[in-house]
Amino acid sequence: MIADGVQVDSFTLLKIKHHLVQVIGFRDVSVMPSSSGQFSYIQFGDVPEIPDIVFPCVSQLLVLMDSSCAVDLPPSMMAGANAQDDRPVSALVGSIFVDVFLAIFCSIQDLVSLPIVTLKNMLETLCVVVYKHDFESSILKHLQQTLRRAVIRTLDCLGTDISYDLRQLALSVIQAFIKRWHTFTGSII
Repeated sequence: MIADGVQVDSFTLLKIKHHLVQVIGFRDVSVMPSSSGQFSYIQFGDVPEIPDIVFPCVSQLLVLMDSSCAVDLPPSMMAGANAQDDRPVSALVGSIFVDVFLAIFCSIQDLVSLPIVTLKNMLETLCVVVYKHDFESSILKHLQQTLRRAVIRTLDCLGTDISYDLRQLALSVIQAFIKRWHTFTGSII
């Protein structure tokens, strides 16, 4: 519903994010106040594996990340962002969930052991994140290296026994990252 344009405020998005990270199975989930005290952010650890029942939630992140609906979010609502700045920044509604998706992608122990449809959706979601979300904005700038790690993880998938379609999708993600974010690409090969 959020991806379809239902208007929600930042507090509601934060509550949804909190429930999502709990359902997915992240470790050490907590709601922390920002340094200004006006907002909160969700702090969470890693998720070594995803329970089977959560695969539909992970697959639906694609729809959320691909949504063109905008929302005003203060950077202090993202863990690791510039916590001193509480001026709202216009961002896509999926931006508040980018850190959750990247944490899933980077911390799952065996990415290629996921069901093929789930892995395909995750690679498509990563491609959408690379193309649509602005990692130069103050709300996502702190996630640049995490995005880079996710792309390197995608590159590592190419060395495994995955289907031709997944291999092509992984190459598309890597190509999109190199074209779109060459400013912080570094050495990935």
